Amino acid sequence: MKPRFIVFIIIVMLIVVGTLLYKPVPKHKKISHPEFIETPHGEKIKKEPKALPNEWFGYQRAYPYHEIKHEYYLEGLQQAAELHAQTRGNREYSWELAGPINVGGRITDLAIHPSNPETWYVGAASGGIYKTTDEGINWENIFTEAPVISIGDLAIDPNNEDIIYAGTGEANSSSFSFIGNGMY
Repeated sequence: MKPRFIVFIIIVMLIVVGTLLYKPVPKHKKISHPEFIETPHGEKIKKEPKALPNEWFGYQRAYPYHEIKHEYYLEGLQQAAELHAQTRGNREYSWELAGPINVGGRITDLAIHPSNPETWYVGAASGGIYKTTDEGINWENIFTEAPVISIGDLAIDPNNEDIIYAGTGEANSSSFSFIGNGMY
C-alpha cells in the first residue's frame, strides 16, 4: 500500500470513531463549572462568576491572609498625601519618553464641557482627574487633595458647569484594579 492511502484510511477511521463517540450537550442542560479553585496553600478560593465582581482579584491580592486590611490601605494613602504635600513646592519636572510606547494608562472616563468643547476632563484608573482647556495640548492634575487615586466615573453637573462629580474606584477587572472611597 502507498503511504498516502494509509494516511487517508487513518483519517477516515478517526472521523468515523469521533462521530460515533461524540455526544452533544443538550441545550437545556446547564454545564456546571467548579465553584471554587483549589490553591496549593491555604483555603479554596471562590471562582468567578460565582464571586462578586473583582472578588477574584481581591482574593489573589489578599493571599495568604484572605483580606486586605482597610486601615493599612488608608494609612498608605495618608503617607502618599504627606509625601505629596512635602514636595509641593519642588515640582518643576520635564518629562522624557522612556518607553515602552505600546503600553498606556487606563482611562476610565472622559467628560467634555458642554458649552466649552476645548475643556476636557479625563479620569484615570490609577492617577486622578486631569483637565485640559486647550483640547489636550496641556494637562493639569486637578484631583490631588483626595486620599484616593482611582477614578471610575466622571460627570459635569448639568446645572453648574464648574462642578464635576467623580466616582472613585475602578470597575475594570485587571491585574491592578484599585478600590475607591466614595464620590467627590
